[in-house]
Order: sequence, then C-alpha cells, then structure tokens
Amino acid sequence: MEMISKLKKENILIFSLFTLIILFPISYLLGNSVINLFLFLISLTYLFYLIKNKKIDEFKKSSFLILFTLWITFLINLFVSQNFDLSLNRVLKFIFIIFFVSAIKFIISYKDYFFENYIYKIWSLIFLIVLFDLVFEYIFGHNILGNKSYMPGRLTGFLDGELVIGYYFIGFALFAFIFLDKEIDNKNYTVFILITFILVSFIIGERSNFIKFCISSLVFFLIVYEINLKKKIIGVLITVSIFSILFFTISNDNIYKTRFINQMPNLLEKNGIKKFMLNSTYGSHYNTALSVFKNNIIFGVGIKNYRNESVKKIYTDQNKNFKFQIMGTHPHQIHLEFLSETGIFGYLSFFSFIIYSLYLSLSSFLKSKNYYQLAAILFVICSLIPLLPSGSFFSTYTSVLFWFNYAIMMAYTKN
Repeated sequence: MEMISKLKKENILIFSLFTLIILFPISYLLGNSVINLFLFLISLTYLFYLIKNKKIDEFKKSSFLILFTLWITFLINLFVSQNFDLSLNRVLKFIFIIFFVSAIKFIISYKDYFFENYIYKIWSLIFLIVLFDLVFEYIFGHNILGNKSYMPGRLTGFLDGELVIGYYFIGFALFAFIFLDKEIDNKNYTVFILITFILVSFIIGERSNFIKFCISSLVFFLIVYEINLKKKIIGVLITVSIFSILFFTISNDNIYKTRFINQMPNLLEKNGIKKFMLNSTYGSHYNTALSVFKNNIIFGVGIKNYRNESVKKIYTDQNKNFKFQIMGTHPHQIHLEFLSETGIFGYLSFFSFIIYSLYLSLSSFLKSKNYYQLAAILFVICSLIPLLPSGSFFSTYTSVLFWFNYAIMMAYTKN
C-alpha cells in the first residue's frame, strides 16, 4: 500500500487509470450508461497519459495495430451499410474499445505486473459480493436491494430488469477462483469453491452461459492441476457425481426442470437438430440470419442493421413452420451476427484476428503458465462457441466484457 500511495503522488494519471480499472466490475452492475462512462474515462485517461509522456511508440506496437486494422474493416462495413446512421455509433465506439484494451494491458503489465495482486483482489471481492447476492435472490425471491427478476427461473442480481448477469458471472468467476486458490492454498476447499461457482452459474438460469462456464472450468481444471491422468479422471468423475446430485436436487424445482430439461430436446435422436430448430425460440432467429447472409454474402447488411432487415416480409414468410416466429434485434448467435451484418468479409477479418490473437496468447501461456491469462483465453474461446446462443456482440454488455477479457489475455503476451 505504501507503493500505491507513492504512485498517487508521483503519477496521478497512472493512479487514476489503476483506480478506474479496479472499479470497472462495479460499472457493469450499474447499467449501460455507467459502463460507457467507464469505457470513455479509461480510454481518455490512457490517451492523455500517452500524449503527456510522449509515448507515441505505443501506437506502433503490433497489439495496437491489429486492433486498429480490425476497426478499419468495421469502417469499410459502415460505408456499405444499408443504414449508415444505425451502424455509425457502434463503429465509432470501437475506437474507445481500442484504447480501453490498451489501457488494461498497460496497467496489468505495469512495472512487471506490480498491480496484479491488487487488481485481482478487488475484482474477486466484488465478484464474491455478486455471488452472495445471487444466492440470496435464489433463496428469498429478491436480491439484497429488493430487486426481483421478471422471468421465473432467471436471476438478475444487481442488474435489475436485465437478464445478462450470467455473462458477467462467467467473465469474472475464474479470476476470482484463481485468486482464492492462491490465498487459501488448500485443494479441498478450492474444489468446493469451484463446484459452488458452477452451481451458482446454474441457478442463474442462463443455459448457454452455464454450458460455457462448465466447459471453461473443466478445461481449466485439467490444465492447471498437474497430476497424473488417472487422478485427473477420478477427480473429474467425483466432481461430476457431486455436481449431478446438486443439479437434480435443485432441478426438482419445476421452473428449472422446464428450462434445463423439458425444453432441451434429444439432439441425438433422428432429426433431433431439425426438431430443436423448429421448436426453439432461437430457431427463427438462426434461420432468418442465414437467409440475410445468403442475400448479402460479401458485406452483410451492416452492423446493427439486422433488426431492420429481419422484419421484411421475405424473411417473416419463410418462418411460418417455426413454433416461435420471433424477430429480434440480433440473431442471438455471434457467428450468425457477424455473417448477417458484416458478411464474409467482416466474418473472416474478425475471426482471423481472433485466431492470431489466440495463437500469440496460447504461445505465451505455454511459457509463462500464468493462470489469469488462461482464464481470459478460455472466456474468449467459450464466448465464440458456434451454435450456443449469445448476446449481441456489438451491444455494450457483451462487447465491453469480451474486450475486457481479451485485454487480460493479451496483457501477458509480449509484443
């Protein structure tokens, strides 16, 4: 703490940046406006720091240049967008994302990761408060502030009226787990903590994010704990057995049975995928997005333009066989969102960028074995799993948390 006080006196810009970043998880609990405010302040503070200290070379680093190149592809999409005004805001916002990512990387790696322990300690504390609040809401029907979810079987926590707490949860859970694992240093307790995190992810009621967290947790466990294969298999089986008991205990609740069991068809049966598509609320979204892409293969309809295109008669008529004929603001699947809104040009540009970034970060992880980096890598990968539903990638809630984890993933990667 003495070093932090010294820094506060010597370099107020770095101290301000550090403070904004450690408090960033709180902004997510206060709504879009506050998230955007933090995004703006972090980006502007970092830019001002670079200018004041004449660190123009930062703009020449490969990590900055590849983000800028990605923005150029979004800019090209803007000028071929069906509705320029709809796309403009999100394309311009990505400029702040570039500096936001660079700022987080800078603070985490500052002076050989001097801030690392402070940052993850505060983030873990905030996460544990959120976790407690979710358990409280599940038990009492409202969170500690009295907020209630408007949808049975779904929790909102501090995000009153927004059903997106599941993505927030998986965005910070493994960071908190790693920090607690280091602090407690007792494997029996840490396994219990991980199972608790998985269980809370389940009771949140967001099936897609629950599956993503289970996958990332399992992969993390298999990579991190350096024990022989036999013990790993036994550990996985014990964990699955314990979790299965907890799962079926909670799923006696009819609401959770409906959401996790009754609504999930047997995808392995004959025509299972087709039945799933026809009977799922996402079926018409996916079908429409594919049709929009086929009609606009090269550049798509433009970022944020799916909402206008999908309501046209040509698309509504082809969804008559679907049980739920719902036209949404986005396709609810990141791959289909990129294909329908940015076409094959934007899709290949973005995923080439992601694959290259993952290559760099995985190469770095294999050398450093930094588990915070691994957690961020797993979050990025699981956010991009095909077929699983997702929020709109270009929305504030989804995009900022994605780029937040991307920044942590790249913070441990040397240019």
